[in-house]
Amino acid sequence: MSPSSARNQKPPVIHHHIDVDGTATHYIESGKGSPVLLLHGAGANSGNWLQTVESLSGEHRVVAVDLPGYGDTASLDRKDPAATVAFLWRFAESAGLGRHVVVGHSFGGLLALLMALERPEQVRGVVAVAAGGLGRAISPVAAIQAGTPLGDLTPLLATVPGGPQLLVTGVAAVGAARPWRLPMSWWKSQLKAASSYRDLRTALSTFRATVGLWGQHQSILGRLPELSMPVLVLWGLQDRMVPFWHGVRAARRIPHSDLHLMPCSGHLVINESGRAVQQQLAEFLRKTELLTAQDPKPKRG
Repeated sequence: MSPSSARNQKPPVIHHHIDVDGTATHYIESGKGSPVLLLHGAGANSGNWLQTVESLSGEHRVVAVDLPGYGDTASLDRKDPAATVAFLWRFAESAGLGRHVVVGHSFGGLLALLMALERPEQVRGVVAVAAGGLGRAISPVAAIQAGTPLGDLTPLLATVPGGPQLLVTGVAAVGAARPWRLPMSWWKSQLKAASSYRDLRTALSTFRATVGLWGQHQSILGRLPELSMPVLVLWGLQDRMVPFWHGVRAARRIPHSDLHLMPCSGHLVINESGRAVQQQLAEFLRKTELLTAQDPKPKRG
């Protein structure tokens, strides 16, 4: 192999299965360097981040974990954000992440912000992508699913022929401004999630822990000024699930924040506009590395 081809070769994506205080946990990992933790949203799994893992692994150790009750990670008794954040800190310790940047999409964005608020000394930076918990407004579909008995019908789609395919098509239609731009890796990972009755029940429980018939009922807007680390807020301008102005309002409250709105993108912006999002992430990580080098002491809240 020539030196140039060796430099261009991507690090392999490795699947890990570990025990986190009694919870069987699956995550994917690639690369070496400063650690980056990726958190998926409700109803998804670590496969949603596959292209991002590959993109960032040239300069970073990139880890994407299946949240409890999704993919190949066992469920927790509780599905609320506080219980999930507690699990994530145990996972970070088990995986040896140390002080890291945490990136979260949708429900994962809420988790990322909560992690940074809980242990700011261990978080070098945060990227919140179309994050939940930043206002009440949410898609009527999500509100009905969370706040009425109709939501109980969704997991049943995993058990009927053609049900998972129908559900994934619906998610793509609502979640993406241009569904045809969603990569094959997204369709595969989402079909896996939609084919699992357990995953769909977990997603429903997650929705009901954070959303009601009248919208999102957990807001952390008042705590955002406490964030002392760099924060990047990313949002699709055509997000029909959670409106982009949640991100605009949140960025104004965060002391060290950057806001980037992605045109022609919906809620599934990390997949629909994957390359552009990955470029934003890479630039943010470089800036965070420079800031850490200038001021290596972690800040406590």
